[in-house]
Amino acid sequence: QVGPSGESEVAGKEGPHVVHVARGSLVNVNTVENYRALDKKRLFADAVGRLREDIRTGAALEDPALLVPFQLFTFADLKKYLFRYQFAFPALQAGSWTQVGPGAALPEAEFGALSSELRGAFALHDGMRLRPLRDVREWEPHWRAVCADPGTLADHPAWPARNFLALLGHWLHEAGRLPPRGDVRLVLLRLSPAHSRVLSLRAPADPVVGAATGGTGWEKDGKGRVSSRRVDLAAS
Repeated sequence: QVGPSGESEVAGKEGPHVVHVARGSLVNVNTVENYRALDKKRLFADAVGRLREDIRTGAALEDPALLVPFQLFTFADLKKYLFRYQFAFPALQAGSWTQVGPGAALPEAEFGALSSELRGAFALHDGMRLRPLRDVREWEPHWRAVCADPGTLADHPAWPARNFLALLGHWLHEAGRLPPRGDVRLVLLRLSPAHSRVLSLRAPADPVVGAATGGTGWEKDGKGRVSSRRVDLAAS
């Protein structure tokens, strides 16, 4: 589950007691003219730049919540009860990881052990225990990456995993720990064993997050366009 704060959001619910602590910015303006004039592309580019540097400097290894940023741009017309907003969830375009073969189910016993031990949203598993992301510099070929995944499609991780893989590829390369063929196993820990998956992935040829690495992540409207959404509560 993705939430703006901590573990209390999932207290009492079934499944892994973990959340993605999403840190971001809310930009609210007073007039529709200011909303239309807002340079959302520049603000989004700034957020991508911060994400890129958080990975390159190692800040995200110490604070994995930096991998799940968001931006929300809003205008509320309180006289007409009309609300405009646009979400962005920055994700780096740091090369495409390729899935090697079909995904596998996560055994129930393993699901129970991982979900009870995981505190946060991202970790490494060395076969015996979970390790913090900073230990990526000690990566061994039999290790697995673990991600609390809010996705619902079997072998398709949700957007938080994209930045996680960007971080893994970058630091495995920097530490000289990338396996010869670039193969890494990713555990998608979801709300139940039936939905959790283990994927075998192959890193891109050049996984380094560079100064020019771009980003994507604009939410699309109901017609599939990158555009603001509107909520009209006048009739409610």
